[in-house]
Amino acid sequence: MNRNAVASLAIILAAASQSAAQLGPIKPPPPAPQKSSTPPRVEPSFPAASPAAAEPSLGGPTVTAVETDPTLVERDLEGKVKRLTVSPAEAAVKLLKLDASTRAKVEVVLVDNAAAWDSFVRINLKDVLRIAQGLQSESKQGRSDASAASPNSESIAVPGKNRRPAAASRGNSGTAKLLEELRELMNATPVQPADVEADAAPAQSLRSRGTIGNQLAAVLSADEAAAMQALVKQYVEARIADRIAEAKAVGQELRPAQATSREMLEALGSEFKRAYERTVGQAAKSLDTAITTLQLSLEQESRFRQISGDSFQKTYGNASAQERSRVFFEIYQILTPEQREILVKQLR
Repeated sequence: MNRNAVASLAIILAAASQSAAQLGPIKPPPPAPQKSSTPPRVEPSFPAASPAAAEPSLGGPTVTAVETDPTLVERDLEGKVKRLTVSPAEAAVKLLKLDASTRAKVEVVLVDNAAAWDSFVRINLKDVLRIAQGLQSESKQGRSDASAASPNSESIAVPGKNRRPAAASRGNSGTAKLLEELRELMNATPVQPADVEADAAPAQSLRSRGTIGNQLAAVLSADEAAAMQALVKQYVEARIADRIAEAKAVGQELRPAQATSREMLEALGSEFKRAYERTVGQAAKSLDTAITTLQLSLEQESRFRQISGDSFQKTYGNASAQERSRVFFEIYQILTPEQREILVKQLR
């Protein structure tokens, strides 16, 4: 082979080497399958399972939340409307979607109304205690009468004859009489929140101030007030229907006007109870705090409560400066030197 042929062969081999490098390593062809006398095994084929089918859900059916209209009517397991712990108007206005400015005005009305009621309780504490004790007694008697006149009792009135148990009648009239006394006090007592300015408008009676519903409506727009009143109306009508049904179940006849009157009186009693618990309850809370702070022994605590309780009942929470001094020195005598120092620091 001459020199020119050798050079041509070298060029061809170099080009082939470069092409092989670009194509990558050359794999040898697979070996030819060998014939076998045993037939090939065929695996069963199943459709691929979807994720939901592969792992069934244990959470139950999907429930789509449905937005319902706001309502004050909630029923217990017996289907009766649950009584609100606040006035229907207050509960209703809290369900409304109000702007920040209006919401602030609403809060002012609610705080001012509570302060007026608290002032009323403080001014009339003697009568308030008497009425509160009477209502509590009537409530216990009413529960006893309701039990005696239940459908499972032998003393139930004969259906269709409208016979009414005398005890139940007395209980209702007793409660109504006490609440009427409360209404008269509300009409006669001028009240004013404790934090008002000295040159503020003259104090008004609770009756003159108007219902909490009217006070709230005054700071709402016409549409907002209508929405609040509609919620209150729905709740009151449901409560009245319950009252009529309950009376019918024990052989009594209760007219809608009577049921409405009782519902209004109970709402009044509920507002009164809240104010009573805030006022008198605060005194009890202060007493408990003092006992805890002074770390009294059981004997000291018993004497401390007796001294304070006797003074409260004697003065109906309106102790004079002389009475407060007497109570202080009487309590001071039962304390240790360390407790006396704590008491003095608390009073400074």
